[in-house]
Amino acid sequence: MTILIAWTGKEVNIVITNPYHENKKSKHKGNNMAVANIQERLQVYYGTKAILRVAASNHFFTTQISYPLTEAEAYIKSTNQDLRIAP
Repeated sequence: MTILIAWTGKEVNIVITNPYHENKKSKHKGNNMAVANIQERLQVYYGTKAILRVAASNHFFTTQISYPLTEAEAYIKSTNQDLRIAP
């Protein structure tokens, strides 16, 4: 699995890539409900400025998420949250 996160100063871009086997049978039968749920939440919060893309090719499944986040918003969000990591 590869996770790439970039912030341009105006937006956050996240790309997650997982290997998968096209012919391997999965124990989990998905119906894209999770993808639809994430898309809906992004649209409610960011409107049309949010992007969610998923693609499968060459034995990799890739998810890309982009949403607006300015420096001022990032500062406000980081100072208003108690960021603790449990041991």
